[in-house]
Amino acid sequence: MKKDIDRLMRENDLSAILVIGPADHNPFMYYFTGGHHISAADLIKIAGKKPVLFHSPMEREEAAATGLRTIGYNRYNFMELLKQTKGDQLKARTIQYKRMFADLGLTKGRIMLYGKVDAGLTYEFIKSMRKTMPGIEFIGDVKQILLPTAMLTKDSTELARIRAMGVITTLSLIHI
Repeated sequence: MKKDIDRLMRENDLSAILVIGPADHNPFMYYFTGGHHISAADLIKIAGKKPVLFHSPMEREEAAATGLRTIGYNRYNFMELLKQTKGDQLKARTIQYKRMFADLGLTKGRIMLYGKVDAGLTYEFIKSMRKTMPGIEFIGDVKQILLPTAMLTKDSTELARIRAMGVITTLSLIHI
């Protein structure tokens, strides 16, 4: 259950979780957003704090509907960062994430990485972040100790959503 996440983070000496990518076909983002369809997002969950969802300006209403604390990417003015880095998207994205982390007070520690994004781009991003923020260590959940474990059990809100989806799918089968 979601209520177990902070305990699991403490038990595994984690400072934060970073979930990258859209909610579609991304069970970890879907889990946090409650099924809301966000096409471009990052979610940062710091141990002991509520998750923060970063989103594009076009998706502010859908992001707000998740009930999570939200911050629009427009705060970081990516186009200006591209100008500063002479068009280097990796450098601009690294600066953006560094500012996102700083806004949340995340400057060091172990961060478990989740999401559905291009592996090559993520690899280059992590290398760049390690150089820029040497106090941050990105790790993967190879043993499935955190989110997959929390997702095994459901709270009443999650059960209600699953039941509602069951009704919707059952009704749609009746009309076929």
